[in-house]
Amino acid sequence: MIASNDPNPLVAGRGIERMRSAGIEVETAGFMQEEADALNPFFFHFIKERTPFVTLKIAASLDGKTATVSGESQWITGQASRRDGHELRHQHDAILVGIGTVLSDNPRLTARREEGARQPVRVVLDTHLRIPLDSRLLTDFAAPTWIFTGADIDQKKADRIRRDHVEIIKLNTSEINVKDVLKYLGGKRCHLFAC
Repeated sequence: MIASNDPNPLVAGRGIERMRSAGIEVETAGFMQEEADALNPFFFHFIKERTPFVTLKIAASLDGKTATVSGESQWITGQASRRDGHELRHQHDAILVGIGTVLSDNPRLTARREEGARQPVRVVLDTHLRIPLDSRLLTDFAAPTWIFTGADIDQKKADRIRRDHVEIIKLNTSEINVKDVLKYLGGKRCHLFAC
């Protein structure tokens, strides 16, 4: 019984045909299809849309604030919520932030779990390449870091930033469009699924 067909048109149905060719009876009535599809939403979304599955994670107080009036970061979540955030990082291929987060928090953007973690690619939207040279994202080598910039950046600074784990993706625009970034990320992943 096949619960869900592979949505990738390059391989969809091949496994079914091989089983049938081997004399195995195969039913494709969609038995528990919703449950089966829910097991891998990232893949199904990617194959259908050619863009990454996006999860928005935000911590905010009841009045919608993420920090104090002075801009100081404060823990506004509990330990369980922070653990859930690191689990999300572990499950996703990338974590994306704007340059404002990098400048105010100097984050690591890594998954930290007791059981060990798969590290997401750290993606920064930085139109004018303002990331500090001593940013953890550039100096810790914990995970790949991809920095999306606009067309007008300081090339000398870009040359100083490039390292084995840091890639600068220069868009030919004055502003960064998130849809363009998602298309680029989808293209980077697309070769894995031969789309």
